[in-house]
Amino acid sequence: MTEFKGQRTKRDLMRSAPDGVVSSKKVANNTLHHILENGDEVYQLHDTEIVRIKPDGTVRLNSEGWRTSTTKNRINDLQNLVSVYQESSIWYIHRGDWKTGETVPYFDGIEIHPDKPLPTDGITEVQRTKLLNKKIRRYVAALRKRLENGPALKPERGDCMYCSLIEVESKKPLGDCIRDQTDSNHLMSHLDELYLMGSLCLNACKGYVGPFILHYIITGDAEGQAQFSDMICRAVSRYFKRQLGIGS
Repeated sequence: MTEFKGQRTKRDLMRSAPDGVVSSKKVANNTLHHILENGDEVYQLHDTEIVRIKPDGTVRLNSEGWRTSTTKNRINDLQNLVSVYQESSIWYIHRGDWKTGETVPYFDGIEIHPDKPLPTDGITEVQRTKLLNKKIRRYVAALRKRLENGPALKPERGDCMYCSLIEVESKKPLGDCIRDQTDSNHLMSHLDELYLMGSLCLNACKGYVGPFILHYIITGDAEGQAQFSDMICRAVSRYFKRQLGIGS
């Protein structure tokens, strides 16, 4: 799902519509509602099917790894069987009264049947998210120390290929365009090795900070990086979470 483009037309979104569509209409920004030949109702956000409601009332949810507030809000708005909420970067599914109802960890592809208990397969997702959060905090602590004490970071030719190369058509870093298992592995290696680099910081900050902070990273301005280390670190933390598919 390409979440970081502007509002797209219905025609653009229809290119990712599922097979067997009988009718479609736009119901919100970048969001289509499809009715299929088999009776399923599908809600599509950008290029991703986020909600599928089957004729028997079963609801299937999917974020395709984009655990953003937009995805979460759309899921909650487009079906009324369960609620999705976030706690410590982890998504949970809740059904029923908030005091006595069911709550389980969310996972992509979860199917909720109106008359069956909520699936508990997402427990491993909680363990994964907690481990990733720990690694991200460790990385950001090392980054903060580097930004505040030097030497300054700036994009270099020797930086990671996935972080430094730009895909021509989208003008995005190669890793952002791929965003599959290969990309996850390269980001995980950066976390494990505490590989601090200007290219990653620049990618993380685009769209989240002002141009003057981007200038400090591009030029390797140590004083500017130290002054705005908090903003850079928050952007890097958010970037890792977004790319690795955990709630930001």
